[in-house]
Amino acid sequence: MTDIAQTTVAIHQWAIHHNETYFKDPFSFRPERFLGDPEFATDKRDEDFADPNNLAYVKMQLILAHLTWNFDMELAEESRGWAEKQKVYILWEKGPLEVHLSPVQRV
Repeated sequence: MTDIAQTTVAIHQWAIHHNETYFKDPFSFRPERFLGDPEFATDKRDEDFADPNNLAYVKMQLILAHLTWNFDMELAEESRGWAEKQKVYILWEKGPLEVHLSPVQRV
């Protein structure tokens, strides 16, 4: 007999992304749904997009821009095949991705 309290239930991303509760006309290619058109927005997405306190993404973009402008990056040998080594359950179980940084030499 299975102990229900120890059972994990997961919903695949495809199912939630094709649910009309969250996306109007989910089976058609409609990229405008992500451009803020109220016709396509749901209440939950509106809250997420309108949150002025969520600056994490902006900060991450600035950090990545700084890194890519100032450093040349080379994947470390031990990280080759990194994507193939990841395990996927409900979320990804990602191992370390090691990269060698060297200052950009500009002329």
